[in-house]
Amino acid sequence: MLQPGQQLLYRNSFDISMQDGSTVPPEVQAVLADCSKFVKQRTRNGLLNINHTILNTYYHPKIENNSWWARTARSIGVEPVLYNDMLTQASVRQLQSLMDVGGCFGSQVSADTVNLKRNRVEVRYRISAAPRYLIEEVTYAIKDSAISQLVNDTRSQSLLQPGDYYHQDLLSAERERLTALFQD
Repeated sequence: MLQPGQQLLYRNSFDISMQDGSTVPPEVQAVLADCSKFVKQRTRNGLLNINHTILNTYYHPKIENNSWWARTARSIGVEPVLYNDMLTQASVRQLQSLMDVGGCFGSQVSADTVNLKRNRVEVRYRISAAPRYLIEEVTYAIKDSAISQLVNDTRSQSLLQPGDYYHQDLLSAERERLTALFQD
């Protein structure tokens, strides 16, 4: 049984909009394509709410003892996901980090909870996205002329090109490419 003050996490939803009210462009949608993976608490929704039926079997209010029926019901049931506000706030921070890594600096992420019937709660993540930054120019400030020449000779192999969208992973990959080039 649920303890007083506990609620079951029923669903996570995402409300994604641009800060200026325009439609969300494909380049921002690409950053948010896997945003549900960054949520710390995931529900156990299944096909045709079968998992909710199994959850009800696990948490049936008349099965509080340790009888054969109670043990069997818990063994075929699905343990519920209890709502945790701290995990929701951690998810907000993760989603904010996702936006920054993808180059949508200045985006805002928040979460609201909606209380549903029977001690269930829905978490609504609201993402107000900023436009993605573009790489306008790639320059290197290298004092050593030999290293500068080596970088200029391999500029066509650079992972950073003007017109590409900023992504922190892209910068890291370019740094690794240059490190490997310097070590050879």
